[in-house]
Order: sequence, then C-alpha cells, then structure tokens
Amino acid sequence: GNQAPELVRRALLALAVLALLGGIVWLPTELRLGRTWPVPAHELDVPRTREAIERGRHVAEAITLCGHCHGADLGGAVVADLPGLGRLWASNLTPGRSGPAPSSTSEWVAAVRHGVDSEGRTLVAMPSEHLRSLSDADLGAVVAYLEQVPPVDRDIPARRIGLLARLSFLLGRGTDVLSAERTAARPAPAPAPPAAATPEYGAYLARVGLCHLCHHEDLSGGLHPLALPEEPVPADLRPGGLLEAWSRDDFGLALRAGVTPDGRTLDPAWMPWPRYAQLTDLELDALWSFLRTLPAPANGSPP
Repeated sequence: GNQAPELVRRALLALAVLALLGGIVWLPTELRLGRTWPVPAHELDVPRTREAIERGRHVAEAITLCGHCHGADLGGAVVADLPGLGRLWASNLTPGRSGPAPSSTSEWVAAVRHGVDSEGRTLVAMPSEHLRSLSDADLGAVVAYLEQVPPVDRDIPARRIGLLARLSFLLGRGTDVLSAERTAARPAPAPAPPAAATPEYGAYLARVGLCHLCHHEDLSGGLHPLALPEEPVPADLRPGGLLEAWSRDDFGLALRAGVTPDGRTLDPAWMPWPRYAQLTDLELDALWSFLRTLPAPANGSPP
C-alpha cells in the first residue's frame, strides 16, 4: 500500500526539521559555549593563616553558598537534569579526582569573578556576575580554605545543554546562565566596605550572598526565565513586599530557623537558610539595614 512511502516521507521531514533546528539553534549556541574569553590579569594574595582559612570557610559556607551547588563536601553535585533544559553538574572544588579545581590563583579569579574555565570558555550557571564583587581579602581567604578541604573523588557527568535552554539563549532570556558573557571583561571590584551593621556592608553581603541571583537585580522577586518546574516564586524584598510587616527578629528567625512570622517553613532546597543560619549577628544586622533602604516601586509594590 501507500503506508511505507508515507512513513518514509514523515521520517525525512522530521530529519529536515531536526537539521534546520541544528543550524538555527544548536550551532550558534555551541559557538557561544565554545568561545574563549580573555580576562584581565589580577594578582591575588592568598594568606594561609588559620584566621584567613576560617574566614574563607565562613564566606564559602555561610555567605557565597559554595556547598549549596557544589555539594556539602564540595565534591560536585547535580544542579539540573531535565529533558529540554539539559544536564548540569557543579564541579568538584576539592583537590580530588575529577575536578579539576582551579590549579592557580589566576584560574580561581577567572572562574569566580569572570565566569571562565581553565581553557578560557564560559562556565554555565556560575554566579560570577554576583561573586565578582568579592573583595580581594574575602576571595583570597576562600581560595585558602578550598585549597585545604579534604579531597573528594567523584565522577562528574558531561554537561548537556538542552534545546529549550538553547532556544532561551537565542531569545535573550536566561543569558546570565552563560557566565562569561556578563563578566569576562569586567575589572576587579572596589574594596569591600568595613564589616559593620551598615547598609553599605549589607549591600555587599547581599550581592556576594547571591540574594540578587534569585530575587532579581532590584530584589523585586519573580521567577527566572529558566526556572525549574518545582521552583517557588522568589519573594519581593522591597518596601511593600514580603518583609514589609517583618521586624529584625522576624528576619533573623527566617534566616536562622527557616520559619516566617506567619508560620510558613522555608524549603532549604530553594531558600538555603541552613547555610545563612551561620551568619553572625552583625551580618544579619547589616543585611536588614540594607533591605530597609531599598527604594519602593514607583507604582506601588505588588502583594
């Protein structure tokens, strides 16, 4: 009958569509993923004193949340593995097999501040746009800490960027996932403000503590273009938003115990309060002070 020719025709049409998608979607995004980026040279002092290593541990665990993506042992962990979006694992930051953790100070600077791997290509979903603000002192302390964590031997699966993610990149949505495109050429940051319960130090902690990563640049909340299906909507942290009726004690309870004033329990998979629970009272005071100074929306804040 005519069934076999029709099946062949459909198969050829499907192959043609796939080839077209490959040319329109796969090739340009693959070129972007494979591009090499020069980064500004920057010398970083890594003090290997006990005090510096302890400071680096605190910054890495409680502020920059390295373990939230890279695993509790920093040996690498899955970030996403979904049809359409792809498979992404955070790398092994330890001296163990399958890293490779950056092998030099310049590679650490390139990865953290510029979103570039040891071969000069963009990292994917590395929050360098926010971590680039780490002061030399804090970044040097973090490197000193990571150099001496116990080695972990773990096989890290190859990265796979799915069709939906690639389409999103081409449409200009979720482009911050291609880390180097935002940060490769940026110079070293200004020194951090003094550690004090001030809005200025709170702004520094909010930036390097990745508040802006989930809650958006203006901290207005809302989902990211590449949000996972089960991801809750990040709250609006501006005046008139979620924190409007909160006190400083309410804020501290939410970050230290994961409980909001209305009795909700925050999901640590999305709001990593067990890590923020390690923040000092001074750091919580500074963050609260900063959030109180945010400008209110011109047209009023949504509920």
